[in-house]
Amino acid sequence: MGNSNEQAGMSDPGVRNRKISASMFAAPFRRFENFLRLHDAPHTQSELMRARACYLIGLMFIVTQLINLVNMSWAYRTLTADHLISVKAILVVGATIVSLRWSKRMWLVASIYSVMVVGGIIASAWPTGLGINTSLLPMLILAIVLNGFVAGWRAALGFGAIALALTWALYWHSNHAHSPTIFVDRADIRLFQRAMQTTLAIVCVTGASALFACYMDRAFAKLEAALRRARDSDRAKTEFLSTISHELLTPLNAVVGLSDALRRTPLGHEQRSFVETIGHSGEMLQRTISNVLTYALLDASRLKLDHSPFELIEALREAIAPHALAARAKGLVFDERLSTQLPGRAIGDSKRVVRLVCELLDNAVQFTDTGRVEIRIAASQDEGRHVVALSVTDTGPGIDRDQLSLIFERFTQADGSIRREHGGIGLGLNISRGLTRAMGGDLTVESRPGQGSRFVAHFWLDAVDEEAEAKTVVDLVPELAGPKAAPAVRPAHLPLAGTS
Repeated sequence: MGNSNEQAGMSDPGVRNRKISASMFAAPFRRFENFLRLHDAPHTQSELMRARACYLIGLMFIVTQLINLVNMSWAYRTLTADHLISVKAILVVGATIVSLRWSKRMWLVASIYSVMVVGGIIASAWPTGLGINTSLLPMLILAIVLNGFVAGWRAALGFGAIALALTWALYWHSNHAHSPTIFVDRADIRLFQRAMQTTLAIVCVTGASALFACYMDRAFAKLEAALRRARDSDRAKTEFLSTISHELLTPLNAVVGLSDALRRTPLGHEQRSFVETIGHSGEMLQRTISNVLTYALLDASRLKLDHSPFELIEALREAIAPHALAARAKGLVFDERLSTQLPGRAIGDSKRVVRLVCELLDNAVQFTDTGRVEIRIAASQDEGRHVVALSVTDTGPGIDRDQLSLIFERFTQADGSIRREHGGIGLGLNISRGLTRAMGGDLTVESRPGQGSRFVAHFWLDAVDEEAEAKTVVDLVPELAGPKAAPAVRPAHLPLAGTS
């Protein structure tokens, strides 16, 4: 089910502002990931993390190069070859990121980044003949770490070997392909020591990056295996709940039906009391099992909604009527307000709509001892669909602000004494929110201790095409079409429709 803590947290302006800021920041990345189709194919969390690293590193590189272009334009006051190099690098990195849309091979992205790093170092260091410049060493180090993180420990070792070969190739080039004579020239000593320091740094970073990547892969493998076991266990639990609920409902329906039939036969006072107790207890058990079954289907995202025309107002009135009687029997004022904008007919799952109304009204009547219960239902039309707004208000005990996050949780009630006093297993509101979300809406609550509660549900129903439905009926029953013009062949011998 959904995160009910979100509803409670949104009442705090500071939390709300942080949530809005985080959402605004994350939304562009979600849209970009949808464009790259990172969530389409089956993937593990480690693969998703590596893909995010690939495109985030590329985006940061593009941003830095754009800043570099502006800086060079300001410094040189004209276009130079450096501008062209930066633009080419931006295009290559951009194309590499977009390639993730079709290919999710992270080693390919890491290879392209590595080639760019090596190419940049060679272009900067080879013409000068100064070997590895200290300012270029971080690029090699970062490339090793990047390969390990994105493509695994083998990539870290592979690029580490390339970095060592590059280091000594530049050292050899700086000495014009001659072996260094350490004690002849101080410059040779300086170059050799720089190459040795670079070698030691590369070896250390390569080893650390490879070990980290290896342990990270193992940790992710264990985590994903645990997640698979948890999902399998949850699926097995859902299957068990669904199966056992069906198995219990079958004989229970017979018990409830037969007790109802027995109640209508001639019985003594004591016998009638026994039968009524059996029937009432059976109905309560039937409802509990039905709640468990519905919860299991919602929890497994296997709830299938019906999609057929039904009499909306008639269904609502039938759902409201018994709760109105129950409220008045408790001495409560029951106020029913159905908007004149409600359509007479709609397309949807009538049973789920009735179930939602019954759950909210039962919750209100059950927990309200004095005062009133009010239900309001309105609707508006939007692009051929009805947006139904259902609100149930009571004058019950209300709910503390810090407990609002609990009431939509499964098997949970805001106060343990409530369960002891009124019973129930704490699934009603959980199921109500699940049903509204299954119908494209949501369920929220406003409550204050001692002032009652107000539950508001919004959900969608499709509008009935009256013209198409009327045409279908006429096609099936031609007599409803009214008088028809007689064919010209035998006008005098064909009676009008509906005449004798």
